[in-house]
Amino acid sequence: MSIENKTADLTKEEIVAFVWDKGRQNTDYWKRRLLVGKSWDVYLLRYPEDSYIPYHRDGIEGKKHYRLNIVLKKAKEGGRFEWEGETLFQLWSRIFLFRPDLIPHMVHKITAGTRYVLSIGWTRI
Repeated sequence: MSIENKTADLTKEEIVAFVWDKGRQNTDYWKRRLLVGKSWDVYLLRYPEDSYIPYHRDGIEGKKHYRLNIVLKKAKEGGRFEWEGETLFQLWSRIFLFRPDLIPHMVHKITAGTRYVLSIGWTRI
């Protein structure tokens, strides 16, 4: 069966959901949109070796932005999540609930292995 037959019943948006896209911040991490709604999203993030994210904020004008990041697989070396200020919730250095619009945050360079994160975000007025 050809790929055209397998995807014939899918919309363009559904097909895009199965594709890895280049991450933001002009670094080498990748994101895969799993679900999206009007005020929420769910991504799988992949950080291969040598990828990182510099300190930044993720502001959404006129809205409060929340993000729950769950580290599914740590890299063998590197890839530590770091932030300035307080998270709303943190557990086992794997689960983080924070306000990315208010709290500068970063991911240290992956020096060995690959890091995977399930990232769930939503906004409120």
